[in-house]
Amino acid sequence: MFKKRYKSDKGDAHVVSFLFIIIIIMALLITIIDIGVFYMNRNVLTNSAQNGARIVSVLGGSGNTHIAEQYGVTSFGGACVAVASNAVECSVFDGLQESNSIIAVTITNITCGPGQTMNIGERTFCQIDWIYHGVPGSMLTHFLNSEQTTRMTAESEVVWRD
Repeated sequence: MFKKRYKSDKGDAHVVSFLFIIIIIMALLITIIDIGVFYMNRNVLTNSAQNGARIVSVLGGSGNTHIAEQYGVTSFGGACVAVASNAVECSVFDGLQESNSIIAVTITNITCGPGQTMNIGERTFCQIDWIYHGVPGSMLTHFLNSEQTTRMTAESEVVWRD
C-alpha cells in the first residue's frame, strides 16, 4: 500500500563537489594576489635601487666625498647598520622603511658604489638583496621564497677630486 520514499544523496554529492571547487578557486585567488604582491615589492625595490644609484652619481661616490660632506650625508646609524655600510645605503634603507610599501619582504643587504667616481659617465650602482616570504596559502610561496637581487645603475655626474 504505502511506498517508502528514500531520500536521494545527490544533494550531498553536489555540496561536496562545490566545496572542492571553492577550495581550488580560493587557492587560485590567493596565488594571483601573491603574484601581484611580489611584483609590487619588486617594483618598489627597483625604484629604491635606482634612486640609490642616482644619489651615488650625484654625490661622486658612496663614500665620504666632498659633496656628501657639504650636504651632510656622511653619518649613518640606527636600524640600517645591519644591512648598510655607508650613508647612501642607509638612506636607501631608511626610505624603504619610511614608505611602508613593501610587504612580506626581508632586506638582507644593500650595496651601493663605487666609493668614488673618477670620470663623468662612470657607472654607479645600487644593489638590494631581499627575500620575499609570500602570502600564506599561496601555491607559489615555495617558489618565490628565495633570495632575490635587484641592481640598478646610473651614470656619474660628478668627478672625484682631491
